[in-house]
Amino acid sequence: MSAKDTPSDIKDRAPNKELVVQLESFLKQAKSGEIRSMITVIGWNDDCVTTGWVYDNRSSPRRLLAQLVMTQHDFIVNIGLHEGDTVLSNALTDG
Repeated sequence: MSAKDTPSDIKDRAPNKELVVQLESFLKQAKSGEIRSMITVIGWNDDCVTTGWVYDNRSSPRRLLAQLVMTQHDFIVNIGLHEGDTVLSNALTDG
């Protein structure tokens, strides 16, 4: 594992304020019945990652899967842009 692949400071236990706001919003929507299903990928304070899901039969599994695939693609593109080592990121910085 290179230095690029490791978290900058896994001892920093400060909460991610943006995450807290989003989770509180999701909780409110789940309690009101608006959110029925959820697929999660969680990055923990020690850089471990876990996954899980809560599925309700009123949700379309194919729509959930399709959005998961699109999210994966979007995340891959953004990692490349953030790290600056892809054809796309190089094309954007050359101009």
